[in-house]
Amino acid sequence: MQFEEKIVCDKSIDELWGRVSSLDDFTKYWHGTKRLSSTVNRGVIEADIVFAFGGSGHAKIEIDNASRTLTIRYVQGPFKGTQKIWVEKGVIASSWNIKFNGVYRLLDGWNEKHFRQGTTNALRRLCGEITDA
Repeated sequence: MQFEEKIVCDKSIDELWGRVSSLDDFTKYWHGTKRLSSTVNRGVIEADIVFAFGGSGHAKIEIDNASRTLTIRYVQGPFKGTQKIWVEKGVIASSWNIKFNGVYRLLDGWNEKHFRQGTTNALRRLCGEITDA
């Protein structure tokens, strides 16, 4: 599954990047993630993740302040691949490039629709447009 979502956002780029790059607040905006526990191991951010649908996984996270891009590489769990979230002047965006494992592959069509809607809602929460959708 591969897609990209963008929304126009009139918040300052620094304010948006502060929200995107705060792993402590990740679940506040990304409701498909129930819990994200991160540690730094030899300069690499590693995270154990519990998803809202009950699965769990492991990821490696890169926070690039220069390009204002947060990259999550899901290496273990119900899907593997990459999610990127980035901020540009007037825009906040996210892309997904993942493959589902096991029984989750049976729901590919539903998964993409669900992930797209969840991504749009998360971007809107990050922008401050909605607070609880």
